[in-house]
Amino acid sequence: MRHSSKITALAISSIAFLLCAPPAIGETTNAVFASQNPAGSNSVASFVQNPRTGRLSFVGEYATGGTGDTSIQANQSHALASNGRHLFVTNAGDDSISVFTIKRGGKLSLKRTYQSAGINPVSLAVKGDRLLVVNQGSGESFGGNIRVFQIKRSGSLSRIRSAHFDYLSSDVPVEVIVNSRNNLFSVARSGANSLDFFKLNNDGTIVRTDTVVGIQDPLGGVMKTSPQTIALYTLPDEAQPGVTSIYVSGEGKALYQHQEVREDLQDPCWAAIHRDQRRLWLSSFKTRALSLYTISDSGAMTAVSDYITQTTGPGSVDIATDKAGRFLFRLRAFQAPTGSGPVQPYVDTLKIQDGSSRNAGLALTDESVLPVSWSSSAPTGILAVQVQSD
Repeated sequence: MRHSSKITALAISSIAFLLCAPPAIGETTNAVFASQNPAGSNSVASFVQNPRTGRLSFVGEYATGGTGDTSIQANQSHALASNGRHLFVTNAGDDSISVFTIKRGGKLSLKRTYQSAGINPVSLAVKGDRLLVVNQGSGESFGGNIRVFQIKRSGSLSRIRSAHFDYLSSDVPVEVIVNSRNNLFSVARSGANSLDFFKLNNDGTIVRTDTVVGIQDPLGGVMKTSPQTIALYTLPDEAQPGVTSIYVSGEGKALYQHQEVREDLQDPCWAAIHRDQRRLWLSSFKTRALSLYTISDSGAMTAVSDYITQTTGPGSVDIATDKAGRFLFRLRAFQAPTGSGPVQPYVDTLKIQDGSSRNAGLALTDESVLPVSWSSSAPTGILAVQVQSD
């Protein structure tokens, strides 16, 4: 019996060591980035995930070289984009885009900033060696636009001047999402209650292929790319909160639409899709809820369940899934409801429970606090990128 006890104790000790041990050098893991967006100098926070425990460790805060704009109030979901080697970040305060090199362990090195060729850049998307930039405009006399930049191997950007699309000041473009399987992409115009669809040509130019009107206040979006192209957008409208899906042909024509309305969602603003292309999560600010939907091949959506951890504290803001489909990361910021004072934001790490229909198929793994200085800013986006461990 004593011999058996020693073996058991040794086994337990070994398991504990494996769970607590740091990742091996060169092991693949996730880096998680969030953008600060203050009234002054902007920055990005970086975390690296322990592949064994799932917990995040704070790597550092990196100045973007640009300024933020708190008036955005987190109402954008793709303030950051990446091609795996570089991180691109919007600076809405001085109309610029920052380019970082992503290093081992989630460390960042700022290369430089580039003018966004518009006013108030709010959303980015990477498609191959192209960076799509949506500038929102001033909302008064200057309209928004879409601009396209070539991403060179070094990460530097070169604007393709023949590639552009201009909007009216009343359109208020807020979001761009891309299709990983073909050259289609979509832009939401919350001011015009419309969704636009485009083709990105090989020379970098863009052509609008279709527009869907009557979409009340579209905001955050994702693209389902298998087996068909389906654009999914959140609808934070108070009268009809929910999510809509648009089935899109290979030529960029909107064929038909599904819409799911749930009054109890209360301002679902952000979305993330699983790598299986069949699970969709919505993030609702006021209720601090994450809501799971399943998506059919036609784009029809079915509500599964909700994950609500707290009824006080920071609101549920932007969300992102990792490439492997194992985790969902959530940015929590601002007091909900707003106007009740500053609050220190943080990042939730949630394990995706395959096959589970309870609690939106999620289990909380970790809560990682962002710098205290971020309490007075307006954090706008979150992104997970695969990196090598130090």
